[in-house]
Amino acid sequence: MNVPLTGTVANNTEQSYPSDPCVETPWKGLAPDHAPAGGPRLSRRGHPWDDLATLAPPLRTLATQRAQNQLLLDRQEQIQPLLDALCAAYVCGALEKMGEPLQAHTTIDFEAQVERLGVLPAHRATWRRMLGWLTEEGYLEALPGGWRVLQTPPRRDPRKSLQMLCLRRPEYWPLLLQVARCGRQLASLLRGETAAEQLLYPDAHQFTPEYLFQDHPQWRFTTELAGAIVAPLVAPCAETTALRLLTLCGGLGGLTAQVLPRLTGTPHEFHFTETSEALLVRAERRFHDCPHFHCHRLDIHRSLVEQGFSALPPDLIFASHCLHLVADVRQILQHIHSLLVPEGLLVLLEPVRPHRVLELIFGLTVAWEARRDRPLRPEHPYLSAATWQALLREAGFRAVEILTTLDNGKELDTALILAKA
Repeated sequence: MNVPLTGTVANNTEQSYPSDPCVETPWKGLAPDHAPAGGPRLSRRGHPWDDLATLAPPLRTLATQRAQNQLLLDRQEQIQPLLDALCAAYVCGALEKMGEPLQAHTTIDFEAQVERLGVLPAHRATWRRMLGWLTEEGYLEALPGGWRVLQTPPRRDPRKSLQMLCLRRPEYWPLLLQVARCGRQLASLLRGETAAEQLLYPDAHQFTPEYLFQDHPQWRFTTELAGAIVAPLVAPCAETTALRLLTLCGGLGGLTAQVLPRLTGTPHEFHFTETSEALLVRAERRFHDCPHFHCHRLDIHRSLVEQGFSALPPDLIFASHCLHLVADVRQILQHIHSLLVPEGLLVLLEPVRPHRVLELIFGLTVAWEARRDRPLRPEHPYLSAATWQALLREAGFRAVEILTTLDNGKELDTALILAKA
């Protein structure tokens, strides 16, 4: 089965869509008696996603070809060590600001150190991981309860590294700017003198990680890839009945902009959800000419059924880089499964491995530490591909396919996950 990449849309540009707007009055919750009327529901027989195993190989081949054409992973491999070294330099700088620079041949007792430096209890697990970066850099050696300092780190000016990285990779600029903000304030963040959320975006009502990553090559690559699978999924439905699609926490609309053009010719209704009213207004303006586009406020941490979404059982649910932020991943997957129509499809984009940049930016936020499923995610919110597979099966999804490994053996940092209810 061919999986063509059709109608590619850059996810950071405004788009024009077919006229005949049908935009619901947004963000007032969704009571069943206000739900948009649906047409006849789709027969589940003969869907392209009936056998996900046949969809996965051509999708992997497509991803491999596109990654090679863009030199995506080769460029990522070149820049990642530089980003890691930059994050380590900010950790060394924070130690200096707190009055305890690393000195060769000394030892660090972790519990005594965090008490002495005033690191908040909520931030100590992340701080331990950050000190672990210095072990990876060769400055520290792990001991029971702490570390031995093997060598004094050289003094480095992170500003020079930032300038060099921005010149080499201008598409990383928004991300690097945030790394600099958090890195310079790391000592005060650890002590609770500054809230990480204040640095992430001045207007918290409009913040979404997509602001930082929308030009990031791998973010755009996986978003476009998720959009590419839509056309072969929905094409057989064009002459049957209307599809209902729901996107969870749609952010700036990057994934939505990839999906909507591929629905042309297929009867559908598209439901965009977000927590922030400002982001809902933005989505309504951006997609105002799209037929059958509806906006709804959604609290991802509450039951979807309690918020009225059971009145809109979708055929497809999309979620990009948001489920790892919930307090209980098992619970949200169960909610999603109960919301989908029988044999409906969930399409997820989720990071599957932590990176220093992500931990420096998000590791001291409330959301990072708010997870209740610590036995499942003891150190950070991210889950491996194998864990996602197990949790989706546990939640009742009958078939799961996860793309992280390309045909050439290289690994993506973000998994594209398909799960059939």
